[in-house]
Amino acid sequence: MKFRIISACMIASLFLAFFASSRSENDLPQAELLSYDYSYNTNFGIGYQTNTELERSDIKNNQWNDEDKWIKLWLRIHILAPQNGEWNHPQQYCQAINVTNVKVSSTCLQYIHYRPELLPSSNALPLNCSPTTIDDSYDDWEEYWEKLFPNWSLSSPYSSTSYWSHSLENGETEWILELLIKDIGQDEEDIHTFVNSLSIQCEIDVNYCELGTSEICVANGSAQHEVRFDENAVQFRADSFFEEHFEDANEKTAYLTNSDNVLLCSNDTYLNAFHAAPEQYSLFGISITMLKQMPWAICNVEASITPNDTVIGILTDSADAVYDRDRWKNGFYTLYPIFLVVKTDNMDEQQLKEKLEDLDLFLSFSTEFAGNNNFSRTESIGYPGIRFTVQVNMTELMTLEEALEKIGNISDG
Repeated sequence: MKFRIISACMIASLFLAFFASSRSENDLPQAELLSYDYSYNTNFGIGYQTNTELERSDIKNNQWNDEDKWIKLWLRIHILAPQNGEWNHPQQYCQAINVTNVKVSSTCLQYIHYRPELLPSSNALPLNCSPTTIDDSYDDWEEYWEKLFPNWSLSSPYSSTSYWSHSLENGETEWILELLIKDIGQDEEDIHTFVNSLSIQCEIDVNYCELGTSEICVANGSAQHEVRFDENAVQFRADSFFEEHFEDANEKTAYLTNSDNVLLCSNDTYLNAFHAAPEQYSLFGISITMLKQMPWAICNVEASITPNDTVIGILTDSADAVYDRDRWKNGFYTLYPIFLVVKTDNMDEQQLKEKLEDLDLFLSFSTEFAGNNNFSRTESIGYPGIRFTVQVNMTELMTLEEALEKIGNISDG
């Protein structure tokens, strides 16, 4: 009898131990490296500098201050954590999870630089928002945009109401690990092999349940190269321009030469001519409208031009709040104006319009953000992803008066 009792206790103990082990394994967070992208232009992510910051800096985007060339990789790790019955948005989980003590090794390459932490990937669909969310600042402009660009449409392969975060399961979040590796002539296949050879370990702290901190090996071996951009899914058009007026010529010159402002000009001849006679130049704002239909957001939008003897550069102020142009929602969106320094040489408005129509104007932006960004034109905390550049269509540029005449009377005045 005593033997049977002991045996029964042992069997029960083994069953409970097995059950606890099984439940513990199921409850532990799981992580897998699903996709990646990379760029030879390393000015994104950690260490990112805006055009204004680069112009002010003595070291132009040289993070390591040596002669080596680097490739920066953006690794997307998905973490599946225990579900919280009251949550249904990835951002709620991201706010309750920390990923630290990241360790990366590879048999393919010795020179790997990284910060030992993961940052959450901000979602294109922010918390408490839906594709039908009303943006008080811009959603009542639909009539305005339709009158300005009645025939503008995209041949996008994506639905206007589809955002990449919709594909995530409840409890699933995406995190970014950034790596820098030496450029030794690797091709795309070499980089793919390298990424899938990585051994990644980390500690995941889940603070909304009793799991605490877990040491996790990130599953890897089938990561795919995914570029989160489609040139057919976003376009930019210049719609109108206007002259920035000052009280007198002295005030204008003082503003143009104010040390708090930065003139972004890549041509030293034009730049020297401006500094020799700034009173000969004026400031013009140019309004740009975006049409977007893709699953990813647009953030950290910056402008650049190919200068000419009329339009010599872009003037930015000390703040250079690039987040003012962030946008998650699909559809039309008018960006904050870009300000151009122009030598008018007594040109009339129509002559200037022709000059501006010939201008090569470009916008660079990211479609991903590591950190906290709700894409609501408020300051973000973190780093923008890989940069993409699109040329602005200047063919429908109008004077401000022409634009006002075209839209006529709109319902909200």
